[in-house]
Amino acid sequence: MAENKALVKGKGIVKTIYHDKGFGFIRQDDGTDIFFHASGVCNPPKFEDLREGHEVKYMIVEAPKGNKAIGITTVY
Repeated sequence: MAENKALVKGKGIVKTIYHDKGFGFIRQDDGTDIFFHASGVCNPPKFEDLREGHEVKYMIVEAPKGNKAIGITTVY
């Protein structure tokens, strides 16, 4: 039987974004960085609209290469 793991909420600032490669990193409130992929961005409506310095909230999930952010939304 598969084990269900609770999603953890996070909040931070977009530190680096590579629009041409489709990913970036968020500086979390605790000072560590977390990876995100373009497919994890929910709002702004398009990944291309997300910019360095935007404040965001997200969910943290385990991935094969470590934790990543999904369900990313801009905080207004």
